[in-house]
Amino acid sequence: MTEGCVGIEFRGWGAHGEWYVPRLRRIAESDMKVETPTSHMVRVRVYNLPKLDLDNRLCEQESAACEGIEVAAKLFAWYQKHFEDFEAWTVELLPK
Repeated sequence: MTEGCVGIEFRGWGAHGEWYVPRLRRIAESDMKVETPTSHMVRVRVYNLPKLDLDNRLCEQESAACEGIEVAAKLFAWYQKHFEDFEAWTVELLPK
């Protein structure tokens, strides 16, 4: 959260980003952004979170940390909800 965001990376999906990205965007929630930062991965992130300062004590940034943890938990729940889709997509791209 030092960048003010949390996310999930799908490593290995970047090579087929043009196939995965539209599918992810269809199921992403309104606060989620789908990105292809490298040719090797696709990432889903939630931005506009408070940034944590690694030079400050965590107890001084507790509410910001809690907000990030809550958003990370929401993102994980979204991932779990769509896990079967992700598996099916991966199988769909396997050579026949």
